[in-house]
Amino acid sequence: MKLPYAFAALAYANEVDEKVWLEDPSNTFSKELSENTLTWNWEVPKVDGKYEKDQYLRVSVSAPTGYKIQVSFSNFFLEDESIDGKCSHDVALVYDGLDGGKLAATYCGTGNKAPVVSTYNKLTVVFKSDENQVVGGGFGASFEALATPRYESAWTEIEDAFKLIKSDVFDGHHQLSLIKRGNKANKLQEAFMRFFTLRSRAASSCTNWAGTGNEEDFTPPDTASSDECHRLETFFNSLSSYQNSFVCMDSWDPKRQPKLAPAKMEKLVARMKHSFFVNKLKKMNCA
Repeated sequence: MKLPYAFAALAYANEVDEKVWLEDPSNTFSKELSENTLTWNWEVPKVDGKYEKDQYLRVSVSAPTGYKIQVSFSNFFLEDESIDGKCSHDVALVYDGLDGGKLAATYCGTGNKAPVVSTYNKLTVVFKSDENQVVGGGFGASFEALATPRYESAWTEIEDAFKLIKSDVFDGHHQLSLIKRGNKANKLQEAFMRFFTLRSRAASSCTNWAGTGNEEDFTPPDTASSDECHRLETFFNSLSSYQNSFVCMDSWDPKRQPKLAPAKMEKLVARMKHSFFVNKLKKMNCA
């Protein structure tokens, strides 16, 4: 006895869901945008106006430091979503960064698709088509490098320095057990989280700056130094510098948010710095 169409379709959808696409290195595309070439267009290869079945195409785009990447789609025509509402057949996946990183968008079917902007200077689009005969016209992808506001790129420098320092802290306590070394690194993580409010209040324009409001006054952390203690010190200094250069106090309510006062944030940075140098990380001999 034959299955009703709906059940047969569901069985097929589940089968497609489990398909493993094998990447074809010859179908990998890459482009490095530059300040002289800020845009690049790409489209799914087609034969007689339609893409081929059983494809795995990867498009990786990078831009200079200080830029993000936006991808916009045009003439989008893929196989529709499956009956469970998922893009189980032919699909375009947009990753924020490298392939396999943070999945930012999943698109299939037809019609307009929202542009996607990367967090940093790398973005990847992956196109997959399954083995059935239902194919379409594919899509075009326009990539554009967008200049990142200085307060965003400055915070990225701080985050990158933190990742390095967290590793320093873990490695610098090699004499401790793995659990205790991890706890030391996590303590630094908890401290860093307390300063995320600086990033959320940063702006390009403001009438009431926490400090000078001059981006040229920002002093980034020194990640190039081979001195772990120096890297740690410049990391904390960069937090103070970030507040001075980028934090806007226009929406600050002194009565409801007394701890966000610039002077109190400065004291918090100094207190945290002293605590880590003298107590929490004393085995690194940075005091």
